[in-house]
Amino acid sequence: MKNKKSDDHLVKIDLVKAMLLHVPFDGWTWLAMEQGASDIKFKQNNTEQQRMEIFKNLFQNDPIYFIETFTQFVDDATKKRYIALDVKPERIPEKITKIILMRLSYCLPYREAIRSSLLITALPKNSKKSLNILYKTCNSIWRLAGDQSTDFSFYTKRLSLGAVYASTLLFWLNDNSLDQEETDNFLKRRLSDISMIGKIKKPIKIFQNIYLKNSFFIKKKSYSMEGEDLEISKLSSGIKKGFYVDAGCYHPLHLNNTYLLYQKKWRGINIDLSQYSIDLFNFIRADDININTAVSELDGEITYYHQKKISQLNTIKKKEAKKRMQGLIKEKKIKSQTLTTILNNSKFVNRRIDFLNIDLEGADMDALRSLNFSIYRPRIICIEIIDQVIEQSEIFKLLKNLNYTKKWSSTFNHIFIDNLA
Repeated sequence: MKNKKSDDHLVKIDLVKAMLLHVPFDGWTWLAMEQGASDIKFKQNNTEQQRMEIFKNLFQNDPIYFIETFTQFVDDATKKRYIALDVKPERIPEKITKIILMRLSYCLPYREAIRSSLLITALPKNSKKSLNILYKTCNSIWRLAGDQSTDFSFYTKRLSLGAVYASTLLFWLNDNSLDQEETDNFLKRRLSDISMIGKIKKPIKIFQNIYLKNSFFIKKKSYSMEGEDLEISKLSSGIKKGFYVDAGCYHPLHLNNTYLLYQKKWRGINIDLSQYSIDLFNFIRADDININTAVSELDGEITYYHQKKISQLNTIKKKEAKKRMQGLIKEKKIKSQTLTTILNNSKFVNRRIDFLNIDLEGADMDALRSLNFSIYRPRIICIEIIDQVIEQSEIFKLLKNLNYTKKWSSTFNHIFIDNLA
């Protein structure tokens, strides 16, 4: 006697495979399902309404179950392909790398369908189901790689790999390199610290911040506070694979002026007082240089003032801290460097800055003065100025003397362009 649940599962797989041809045009919709079903002549003697009732019963009246079924057959196909390999990697990181790359290779024909699926999995109402789908994929990868753990590390490994896989998937969606070479390199960087996967606190907090709190998979038109990044993109449209420096970077996605540039394959240096901010950047933007340091006019050690582990209000200026922070203000010693020192000690030494972003809560002028403009002169600068009359601020006067013109303003951020560029 046949198992009805098993039969239904096979039918669901057939239907989802058939609809994939239509998903890039119609999304993960009932229309795409109906068109796919028509292609394979599914229940062709039934009326369209009758077929729709069958679809909705099979997929619980929710398109998220299309994606669950799609993910299941991709997991199964990846497993079969990996098991069939005559020679398999020996070490866990290499095994995981191989399995993920095989999975992505199998998914190449479905890239647009996967891109479309992110719009559904990222919806708040689907967060629990989406995490469950991701968990099952990561569990399958770990089991294929030979993991037999049953203790608490079982869960931490899958959470950590989930964060790695999710960021790699998004990178892969925009990778046009030969044989996914750039994705291969990106994934290896993500897995370079695979030995930490059993350490729970940092991976879980990073996963929560990036994927849940800040909706990593929902592509936005702008990531800045007031559209600064859109103006920066316009002004830099002629620059390919440019170089940015973000002093006071805060967060890799939220209220960020460089993430749009990063998506366009720009790379650069991100600097912040908060180690947690840098942890987030190291996870999402590992091919940038991300530095936990203060920026001032002197190299050495300095006190910074803070209340939370990540905040836009962190500052090295005590007066600013007292003005902007309420309640207990904490103090901490931190290494301080000039922008010139940071650049001189990086792979970008002597390279002109295409875009400089400065948001240092009162220390913005210090950062400007710490930069050697004769070597690193930025083409575009976005900087916070809180003076009521912008033209009377020290920052405006300095940039004017350096032959920059103010091109655009939001409430506090102002964009200047180099007249000598």
